[in-house]
Amino acid sequence: MFNSGKIDIEQKLTALGIHMIDKGTNDEFRQLAHETASALKPTQIEKLAHYLHNPPKQPEKYSFDQLGLGGWMSVCQFCIFETWFQKGTSSLPIIRKFAWGEYDWSQGNAIELLIRFAAKGVETEAIIEEIVQKFPDIRYEAQLYSIQPLLPDIDADSALADLFHRLRQEIPDFEDSYQELME
Repeated sequence: MFNSGKIDIEQKLTALGIHMIDKGTNDEFRQLAHETASALKPTQIEKLAHYLHNPPKQPEKYSFDQLGLGGWMSVCQFCIFETWFQKGTSSLPIIRKFAWGEYDWSQGNAIELLIRFAAKGVETEAIIEEIVQKFPDIRYEAQLYSIQPLLPDIDADSALADLFHRLRQEIPDFEDSYQELME
């Protein structure tokens, strides 16, 4: 049902997941996610959400001992969100749905993407306003998870560093989450 069209979504997610496990989220991973996103039809963007809780079958080469409980699902979720980011602004409605909707463990991923978009100059003021208004109302776990993956990039990305500084100044909960992660 989800595999009609230009690409086999399950196959692409599995390939991205394998790359992420074996080689990390390097430039090659981002390029693969970009190629996947470029091949997606507009109708397939939202269909990726199905796989957030129903990932493709875990490759046999990885054991439970390697990935742990829910490990493959987490890998697939990260790949889906990176694909949405690489798709660009057409993914913003689905990303916002997960960022500000009912709590789910993927909420932090969605907020992280909004921060990345804002740092890249995409709807910066609108996204900042959303975060200022809504960040204090989300679960603390999601607050932490939305910030943590971005911390290694702050020193190398001045736009991200500036955005973090602004959010830390404007949102006490953002500052608290940041300080806890830095301890």
